[in-house]
Amino acid sequence: MTGHEHHGRDHTDESHEAIRRVTTTALLREGVRNVRAHPEALVALVLSGALVAGIDWVTLHGAVPTTGYEGVQTGEITVAFGVVVQAFSRASVSPLTLVGLKPAWFAWAVGLQVAKVAVGAGGAVYALARLRNVEPTAAIAVRYAVVVAALTLFPWDVTFEGGSMIIGIPLIIAFTVVLVRLFALPGLLVDGLSITAALRRSWGRTAGHGLALFGTVLLVGLFNHLLTSVPVVGPVGSGVAAALHAGAVVVFLRRTSE
Repeated sequence: MTGHEHHGRDHTDESHEAIRRVTTTALLREGVRNVRAHPEALVALVLSGALVAGIDWVTLHGAVPTTGYEGVQTGEITVAFGVVVQAFSRASVSPLTLVGLKPAWFAWAVGLQVAKVAVGAGGAVYALARLRNVEPTAAIAVRYAVVVAALTLFPWDVTFEGGSMIIGIPLIIAFTVVLVRLFALPGLLVDGLSITAALRRSWGRTAGHGLALFGTVLLVGLFNHLLTSVPVVGPVGSGVAAALHAGAVVVFLRRTSE
């Protein structure tokens, strides 16, 4: 009788260990399964991508100097992975470009960027909330949008040439570490945590899972780069990649729950 009870505890412990195990394969496979179970999450991100594509088209054809997304057509391979879940944009306006603009053009350019942040954050919050089975609130959406806006202003795309490659490799490693350690951030924000609390919780919760999360970042980022490279409608495809990103985040949070 005692032996039977001991075997039962071992079996239960093994089952819990299997549920909590984090691998790249598990995150992606179950992430896809989650999205298929909640197609409304995919629809929300694809629609937000379509709206971002429309805003990009207006931005690229406007008078304000804009930088376009360099996709696979240039022969370069990029890991297009963001700290938060969102459909990638094909057009970006440098804050320095806004200096000296006429008030009307300044307001127009800023308004387009604000609209893009709102659309991207809104789609992501709804999708993650559906996958996490939580109620999205205005406060959650605002916090998420603040993070998206802050990341939009931060120069994540860095090019190194010649001797600068000496410092380029350490910076790439540092960026990768940040992406991995903040992998859980979007899900924690949608769970209702404050920005600072979500940052701390994600940094601690991802400890010990670096290899699995790095593989996820790499594969989702490459997939996103390929889809975002499609002319005009790239953000729509990026919405699909964002859904995979969201699904993987939700799986990670479930498997590492206490």
